[in-house]
Amino acid sequence: MGLSNNQKQIADQFLDLLKKEGLQWTRLWRQPVPPQNGITGHIYQGMNYLTCAMRMFKYGWTDPRFITLKNVIALGGSIKGHKATPIVYYGPMKYEDKNGDERTRLGGRAYNAWNVEQLGLESHQDLNQLPVPFPTSAVAKNARIEHFIKQAGIVRKKDSRAYFNQKDDFIGIPDPSDFYSTDDRSRSENYYSVLLHEIVHWTGAQKRLNRIELKEYHVDKIQRAREELIAEIGSVFFGNKFEIQTHPSNENAAYVQSWIKLLEANQETIYGAAQQANKALQYCSHYDSLDEAYAA
Repeated sequence: MGLSNNQKQIADQFLDLLKKEGLQWTRLWRQPVPPQNGITGHIYQGMNYLTCAMRMFKYGWTDPRFITLKNVIALGGSIKGHKATPIVYYGPMKYEDKNGDERTRLGGRAYNAWNVEQLGLESHQDLNQLPVPFPTSAVAKNARIEHFIKQAGIVRKKDSRAYFNQKDDFIGIPDPSDFYSTDDRSRSENYYSVLLHEIVHWTGAQKRLNRIELKEYHVDKIQRAREELIAEIGSVFFGNKFEIQTHPSNENAAYVQSWIKLLEANQETIYGAAQQANKALQYCSHYDSLDEAYAA
């Protein structure tokens, strides 16, 4: 399925962000509460997350809920003069074969949605209610990540830099005490931000997702850039999941120009990377006992 005009425009916006903001580009579009279906509460994933997050950033929306035209009408809202946000559904779809028998196959279907802040709704009572913000302690967040790492069987070894070793299947990373607090992030957030980036790489190993970008990481510069883009977007997804503020590593500054070239050559690159990052998130979801919202 090719990109719609709206999606092409959004891909161009990501490209502009990369050119203007460089390594800080994810800071502007990541959302503290992930974009979601305003009726069911389903959290958008992959390219849908990126599409909605970019629209929220561009128009300054803080409500992460999006609903379809059918829901808008049912709730008494109006879309007049408001631009839709394209959502793509991937999953089982029914069709009739040449004999008229009903079959099911995997496929994609695009539809439009609107952010609830566009619609002038008198009440949000019939929408899925957002959880009341309840600050989770750093200790609890860290414990959740550590439990996930243990359940997934991820092996860490202390080293002077962060990397994923494909051959021996472990993550090398400095000791948490080697990280520093910054103005907007704690020492532990900086540590786990780097670790989550490497965990995205870990998911691409042959015995897991067998991601071609990781497989050819050391022999193809283009594939290496794609793999780093997947890990960069994936760390944002994982950060949302674990409620920590991820931050790009300075080591990835070298990839910014490569990412720009990839996006200039093919607008679908950003969405393809998002889909691969989402597969990494989904692969890890069954190791996290608190991951109900992301399971659908």
